[in-house]
Amino acid sequence: MFVKGAGLLKRPISVISWCVALVLAGTWAAIDIPIEYSPNTELPRVSVRAIWSGASPRQVERYVTAPIEREIQTVPGIAEINSISSEGRSHVQIQVNEDIDLSTFTTQIGERLTLLRDQLPDDVAPRLTKQVPEAFRDVQGFMTLRLIGPYNPDELRKLADEHLKPQFESLPGIDLVEVTGGSERELLITLDPARLDAYGIEYSELRGQISSALRDHVFGRMDAKGRGHLMISRPELDVSRLSAIIVSQSNPERLPIRLDQVADLNLGAAPRQSIRRIDGLNAVALDLERTRGSHMINVAKTVNNRIEDIRDSLPEGSRLLIVMDRTEDVRELLDDLALRGGIGLILVTFVLLFMLKSVRATVIVLFSVALALAPALALFRFFDLSLNVITLAGLVLVFGLLVDNSVVIVEQLLLQQQKLMARGIQGLELQIVRTQAALKAVWLPLMGGTLSTMAVMLPLVYLSGDLRDLFLPFGVLVSLTLLISLASAVIFVPVVVRFLPPKTEKPEHRWLRRAVASPYRLVARFPKSTLIALFFVLGVPIWTLPMQINEPRRGWSSEVKGRFANVYNATLGTQTIQGAREWLDPLTGGVLRPFFRNTSFYKPWRYRERESIRVSLSFPKGNTIERSDSLIADFEQMALAEASVYRTDVRISEESASLEIEFKKGALLEPGPYILQRRLVGRAILLGGISVRVGEIIPQTGYSSGYGGGSSGARLRMYGPNYEDLDALANQFATFVKRRSRRVQSVDLNGSRNSWIATQTRQVLEFEWTGDATARTGASARWINYRLSPYFETNRAFWRADIAGDTRVPIRVILEKAPEMDIDRIIQRPLLVADSSALRLAGVAEYNITQRPAQIEREDQQYVRHLSVDFRGPYDMRRKFMEEAVEAFSVPPGYRLDYGSFYFFTDETKRAFSWVFVATIILVFLVTASVFESWRLPLVVMLSVPLAAVGVCIGFILTGTSFVEGAFIGIVLLIGIAVNDSILLTDRFRQLRVDRPYGNPSVLARLAVRERLRPMWTTTLTSCAAMLPLLVFPDNDDFWTGLAVTVTGGLIASTLLAPFSSVAMLSLFKRKMVPEKLNPSTIDTLA
Repeated sequence: MFVKGAGLLKRPISVISWCVALVLAGTWAAIDIPIEYSPNTELPRVSVRAIWSGASPRQVERYVTAPIEREIQTVPGIAEINSISSEGRSHVQIQVNEDIDLSTFTTQIGERLTLLRDQLPDDVAPRLTKQVPEAFRDVQGFMTLRLIGPYNPDELRKLADEHLKPQFESLPGIDLVEVTGGSERELLITLDPARLDAYGIEYSELRGQISSALRDHVFGRMDAKGRGHLMISRPELDVSRLSAIIVSQSNPERLPIRLDQVADLNLGAAPRQSIRRIDGLNAVALDLERTRGSHMINVAKTVNNRIEDIRDSLPEGSRLLIVMDRTEDVRELLDDLALRGGIGLILVTFVLLFMLKSVRATVIVLFSVALALAPALALFRFFDLSLNVITLAGLVLVFGLLVDNSVVIVEQLLLQQQKLMARGIQGLELQIVRTQAALKAVWLPLMGGTLSTMAVMLPLVYLSGDLRDLFLPFGVLVSLTLLISLASAVIFVPVVVRFLPPKTEKPEHRWLRRAVASPYRLVARFPKSTLIALFFVLGVPIWTLPMQINEPRRGWSSEVKGRFANVYNATLGTQTIQGAREWLDPLTGGVLRPFFRNTSFYKPWRYRERESIRVSLSFPKGNTIERSDSLIADFEQMALAEASVYRTDVRISEESASLEIEFKKGALLEPGPYILQRRLVGRAILLGGISVRVGEIIPQTGYSSGYGGGSSGARLRMYGPNYEDLDALANQFATFVKRRSRRVQSVDLNGSRNSWIATQTRQVLEFEWTGDATARTGASARWINYRLSPYFETNRAFWRADIAGDTRVPIRVILEKAPEMDIDRIIQRPLLVADSSALRLAGVAEYNITQRPAQIEREDQQYVRHLSVDFRGPYDMRRKFMEEAVEAFSVPPGYRLDYGSFYFFTDETKRAFSWVFVATIILVFLVTASVFESWRLPLVVMLSVPLAAVGVCIGFILTGTSFVEGAFIGIVLLIGIAVNDSILLTDRFRQLRVDRPYGNPSVLARLAVRERLRPMWTTTLTSCAAMLPLLVFPDNDDFWTGLAVTVTGGLIASTLLAPFSSVAMLSLFKRKMVPEKLNPSTIDTLA
């Protein structure tokens, strides 16, 4: 096998030099790989957004969202369409099939939206945006700066726009700089309602004349003197000229009415949409976005250097602060990786020294790992991948797997060298023959183990839905490094093993060999009993059977259900069987029973001591930014008066206000932060009519009011084709669960998709305008809507234009004193119906304020309602109650009710887990079958998979880790990793049987165990040692901890138990009959 490579054995110095050069080149290339916090991937999703100001969610859904969905669903390649319709906004998410080119698909969607423009309401223009992966939505962005100082917000905004923004945009690696905060200029047109009535000018007519004056109008082309001239009218871009436009010419007997005759025009500061303060000083924000593919840390250094240069040129008293720097997370991640990787490297080194008993052999193995990692990382550039939170943390996990091939080759080379030297073979012949014999002995199991581990990467890429592309770098990294590690073990290791000293003969400890061999001798004697015992160690899931079947299951007919229930209750549901199950279930349950009873299959809330407090206020519609500012200012003043506070950051808008309080380093050892928190909570309790939340330094010491769908609420999703029927069904379910248990305090029918967002309800003002009212007044509901709209559209700019040298200046049209008027004063105001009559709504139309959902959500043409059930009780009790309630609640055909957003093993997850698990098993089985050219031997190998599950169960029981996504990925990886040792063992049995075709299979199996047990434990201990830092120093994320527990526990159990199962299975193989012509001495030799 290695004859063609014999020339490499003659030139060891050249081989070592090239390998060192390859490591150095790979390391140099790896240093230049872009480092990011979150994977920068483009998921196959497109988002369509549209704004229809002032429209209710139901109107947006009917006239904007639904037409968009109908138009785009005809585009080929759509896998799923989801939408959310909220007040004045439509958001449609389109998931694209994998085989569709995203650029072409986006172009087709854009064309359909262009054709749809005429069918949508006026001023509604859908636009396409990129979809951000949901799992990393909260970690987007690169760096956020704050400019603060003793100046008004407008001056700070001007300084940021004119002085700071150009300097940061010119930096290499910076793609976008966005300035927010302060206020912009606007053109305010204040209408006099008395003059409008006197001239008979409708509000809608006047707005149409203004918007027409601000547009370009094209009248066509005219040919003159052989040249074509475009005839257009330019918009009025000057305030004085705009004020002179004609707004009414309806009466020919009167002079035309100009705009300045019915309105006042004022170009000045617009109302502030947001307020930001830091340490009590006004601030504006600069959000910096990095160019894709640039080196995150290098760009951050460039930005920091520019900040140092800018600070000297800032006006007196102003400061430029870095309030968010994503590279800090990356640096922390790199430090954590260095710590865990360093500890893992030290542990692996000690394991190799202990098992190989040679410093040189340990150095060879570790260098082969570097030889695999460096080129793999260098190829990241070729695949356009980056180092991020997934690939960097994954390095710690795959490090232990890379030593397996080299360890097996080194041990086999030393073993063959010892045998050949005893036969007197020396020099180059020894190296060639030793290498050929070693590779012949372990080449197939090494290739099979590598291919089986690489095979599990295929379903791993598809297991996480939206996160599929996010795990692609991890799969590429593992596959590349394993493949290169195999090449390194086969090419590099045989060349450098020549520098190892010969393996010395050591006195044999017969008692130790007999002690190790005695259990396997017993297994070979009782193979069937051994397999049954191992089966019961894992467990028989008898405990999952119900004691009795009393309630019908959804989807079963009553007749079928009744027959089955009667048979079941008469047999397995009798009192005798139930009494026996009290001791039978624990006895036969094995490790599976305590695993499923004690392991949590959901993401638990992580509480930790925080060095900051966040105060959040949420206001209803109609609130003013001045009121938001006044309420949050009380909390801000408390924080500024506390000496332990390092920084305060205030963000204010009309709908919300937040205060972030950061404490000085070591301040939590003093009483000041805790006293401040109590004062903040005391102030929050006094506020009513708004949602208030005060964060906590330690668990359960904060305060929250008015938030729905929080951690104490069980969240459900209800689907249906009709919105009104779905609303009625939600009310029925609320009544149903309240009757089932007194622990249900309330049911929020307008919950949100996310638990941390306030309850999705809105207050709606409704006028009841009947046909009788129209007959009495002569005014239609449409006319009433047009006359009242100016009173409610006081804060919205209806147009933007370039005026007085400023670009995109917002233009706002309001009625005089409309912002100060409430609904009671509006209905008393006379509305001119005709020249001689006026209408007051008071006494003609009744109004009321109702609660409605703030948004309407649809998935694949199905309406979605989010419900939150406030169940007062432990989580497990709540989960059981909700599962039983959902099971018992009857829904009409076409409707469904789903529960379990925190529960990892939902029905959909179970189905996905089953398919991925089965696919991985089949792939590994096919790989081993192709390696062994046999259908029976792979069955022996695959026994290591259920035995590895024993270690997985024990690991989760002992550590108490939650079984979530990381553990799921670990199970898939474990299938490919756990079979490696069994492949090594079974292949040795195959070789022995070829050499001794008439030998006793049980004897050959025990002989294979004796020869392969040492390398099996060496590779297992090195892999577990590399993952040990993840178990000893766990972080707050159960993802990597669960993955480490799964792989470590599974590997140890597989290495410990797989030899027993292999010996038992192989002992059941039939011994070949000896031909009669063979003499007894030959038979003894073959045996």
